[in-house]
Amino acid sequence: RERIAPSPGTPGEGWGEGLHLRRSILVALLAALPFVSIQLIFNKGVTGSFLTTPYRAYFDDFQPNTGLGFARDDRSAHPKTDLQQKHDLYDRFLRPLLGMSRFEMFTRWRIKFTAFATLPSDLQLILVPLGAFAVLRDRRRIVCLITPILFLALYSLYPYYMTYYALAIAPCVIVLALSGARAVIDLARRSSSSIGDAVYVFVMCASAAICIAALPETRLDFGEELDAIPGLGNINQVLPLRAKPPAVVLFAYTPDASPHEEPVYNWDVANPFDAPIIRAQDLGESRNREIIHYFAARHPETNFYRFDRGLRQLEFLGTAEQLVRRNFTQPTTGQ
Repeated sequence: RERIAPSPGTPGEGWGEGLHLRRSILVALLAALPFVSIQLIFNKGVTGSFLTTPYRAYFDDFQPNTGLGFARDDRSAHPKTDLQQKHDLYDRFLRPLLGMSRFEMFTRWRIKFTAFATLPSDLQLILVPLGAFAVLRDRRRIVCLITPILFLALYSLYPYYMTYYALAIAPCVIVLALSGARAVIDLARRSSSSIGDAVYVFVMCASAAICIAALPETRLDFGEELDAIPGLGNINQVLPLRAKPPAVVLFAYTPDASPHEEPVYNWDVANPFDAPIIRAQDLGESRNREIIHYFAARHPETNFYRFDRGLRQLEFLGTAEQLVRRNFTQPTTGQ
């Protein structure tokens, strides 16, 4: 008996496609469930709310009005901290950005940062609009146009934008630039095959030369110093050489120090107290007494130092036991 296959428009086939879609969505939800659960539990444990992330809580406290949205600068808003460097960072760097219009921010910074992060050279920006029109004819490649547009649109809700943010869309922008190069070649070939061949050779050679010139091995202006932070680099080199473990270094922030540099952190150990050289903020004599007495009671041999971030000088204060015995008095008070 001859079987009659259902036509593409029959209800049976539509039900099959719908079932496949529902199964795919269910599998995606089940795969995401463990990660979402961990995030929700982490949110509750850190911020007390399932729906408030630690990232958002930090911004609300130390960088007010810089979360997602179209918030404007509120002069009454200040970081909830006594650390002067956080106030300086907010006032010098973030407040001016909050005062900018989104259009000014986009034209002044974001196009520049996006091109720097996604293309070997700004010259290739010329090809991106051509590539955008070219991919409109190809449904498979149109996602490479939609993704950067959505990315930049969503980031317009965010007041600041770092160069490395755009690395997420680098593959899409590269496809647009290559599509633009292909469009130029195809346009030239429509007029003449010989012209098209010449344009093809020129575009390919120029693209290869630009990419090679952008490599770290061939760039004359590229080195460790390009993305280096001089203050932090100096501190990270000096401390292991001049501070004798076990040690605590009190970092004193001064007005001439950069608020963009924060030396008080630990990246090599999970617990700050496990570090051979512990970094702490110099919070003034009364607060410094607390940490000195803490170590005097537990590890009296711990060496204490003070680092002046403005002068970039490291000063030995004594061991915790010695400082307690002579009733520690700080020579100069930090912030």
